[in-house]
Amino acid sequence: VVSPEAAARTMAFLADATGPEGTGARAASPALRVAGKTGTAHLGEGPERRWVALFVGAAPAEEARWVVAVRVIGRAEASGGAVAAPVFRDVVEHLRRSSAASQGGAAG
Repeated sequence: VVSPEAAARTMAFLADATGPEGTGARAASPALRVAGKTGTAHLGEGPERRWVALFVGAAPAEEARWVVAVRVIGRAEASGGAVAAPVFRDVVEHLRRSSAASQGGAAG
């Protein structure tokens, strides 16, 4: 259990990671503030090596409604910020539009 202050500081840090200079900049949504963390790993060695690109985030950052984890596994070296973060953005945008449509609002 963490204090509300510690949780707020953590979310602010994770939101900064999706800003223009952050590793998760490609997760940023034009419609809402997001927060998240990138990750990159590899599985195996030699010709069997696979790269794992990760992004885990929440939106909206101020009061998270959705938490989404994206994992992309492939043969080519790729970072979480380059590969998984844009998928997160697309999923969050879809959730935002679907939520707005189900509530009868404009999705923008």
